[in-house]
Amino acid sequence: MKIKFGFFIVALLALSATGCYYDNEETLYSGVDPLANCDTLNVTYSAAVSAIMTSNCTNCHNGSVQFDLASYSTLKPYVDNQTLLKAIKRNDTSVNPMPPSGAVSTCDIAKIEAWINSGAPNN
Repeated sequence: MKIKFGFFIVALLALSATGCYYDNEETLYSGVDPLANCDTLNVTYSAAVSAIMTSNCTNCHNGSVQFDLASYSTLKPYVDNQTLLKAIKRNDTSVNPMPPSGAVSTCDIAKIEAWINSGAPNN
């Protein structure tokens, strides 16, 4: 009886330790590269970047706080000084990771990066 109880306790501890694992949802559940279906060709501010900013950033950053990201002219300085990319990529401790409620999707980050790499035009 003690052996069965001991085995049960060890099994329960092993299962509870693996239950708290965190991974990127896109990678974990899709089973494929999260960028496989991500179109980063000809990314424009008006068609892609503005929508990404609206869905992830401008609820807070709309002129009512220090960083206004609601328009091209107010976003561009943060593109130029690399603050935007550092914040959304969440891998640089010199800036706060944004948005605080959760990460921007890998595809959306790739689109913003492609737009920046093309000169971040106002198109």
